[in-house]
Amino acid sequence: MFQNQTSRRLWAGAGILLCAFFYSANGSAHSYLNELYAKQLKYTQLTYHYAPHFFHEMDGGKKWEWDFLRKTNFDHDWTYKNNKDNSLRFDLDWSADVYWFVQETETHYFIQFDYFHPNDSKFLLGHENDLEGLMFLVEKDGSEFGKLIAVSTRAHWYTRQHTFSDTKQFFKWKLLNKTQASLKEDFTGRHSFFIEKKGHGMQGPTHLVWDSTHQRFKLKKGQRGVVYSPTLLGPYGMALPQTADMVKLRKKIKSVQHFSFKYELVNYLNPEEGLLYRWGECIFNVLSSEECSTEFGRSKKLGNYGYFPGTLGMATPFWRAWGWGIDPAAHWRKQLKKEYRGKVESNYVNNGILDIISGEPDRQLASSP
Repeated sequence: MFQNQTSRRLWAGAGILLCAFFYSANGSAHSYLNELYAKQLKYTQLTYHYAPHFFHEMDGGKKWEWDFLRKTNFDHDWTYKNNKDNSLRFDLDWSADVYWFVQETETHYFIQFDYFHPNDSKFLLGHENDLEGLMFLVEKDGSEFGKLIAVSTRAHWYTRQHTFSDTKQFFKWKLLNKTQASLKEDFTGRHSFFIEKKGHGMQGPTHLVWDSTHQRFKLKKGQRGVVYSPTLLGPYGMALPQTADMVKLRKKIKSVQHFSFKYELVNYLNPEEGLLYRWGECIFNVLSSEECSTEFGRSKKLGNYGYFPGTLGMATPFWRAWGWGIDPAAHWRKQLKKEYRGKVESNYVNNGILDIISGEPDRQLASSP
């Protein structure tokens, strides 16, 4: 059953690629982006295998609606400057997307997951538009899905590494943002992570409580929230067109510790919903400079590659987050002790970010020593 449904979804994705190729306003640019997207589709099952549960704490205040995961284009436009105002409209899309992207070297897969909120409502330094996320480091070991080594989470201005007790020895000791031996699969075979209320920073399993009886994580005593689980078959999640529905839902949140929703896995290069696809259209001048400015803000310098579309307001997608999305192998090599850095090779089999930036497929990037 699952395989048949997944196959239909993959065929649908292939159909989108063909339509975009034949009917795009700029065939060569779209053809190139669609080619990169096709390369991503082969990682669909790998991504679903590692997609985690997200325990999202909810704010008990008036603006609790800002603590739901949303689509980046939930209001059916790509203008980022109206997202806060539109975020409380109940006639818009309330389903949850989590955006994924995979890069691959000869030794590892790097699986990126990002999630979006229209508004970061924390008291200090709150801002419109919010993207946070995490990256899985998976070692190729000859098996279908490889072996998970560690996970790096992004929360505000810092990253933190999470691993297992038998692999913690590979990582450097740090006074701040220490590597935590906290990863543990639940009874479904998935890992769990915690999303803060208001600021939406991604935190590791140490922010949750392990229920040994039921072999799963849960929120700490006194917390309320949503548990998001992955699906490939969406759209699933919330479709709440009336204010009354939201009032009922709020009462339900207060009456139980947590309740469950699904999030749909959407590739960043999806031609219809992928933020990276839109970003690529700006780079290749498919969209006008005015459109790019409206959607991504002013152009900003990206490493040594020149000026490219900025972030989605204050939201920072993984490819602009401290460079770890351009060269994820370098990110992990910096976390490892010197004698273990050679374990993570830097010869990329597939690095779509570099392909877009350079406009040259399969370009190699020299990783840091």
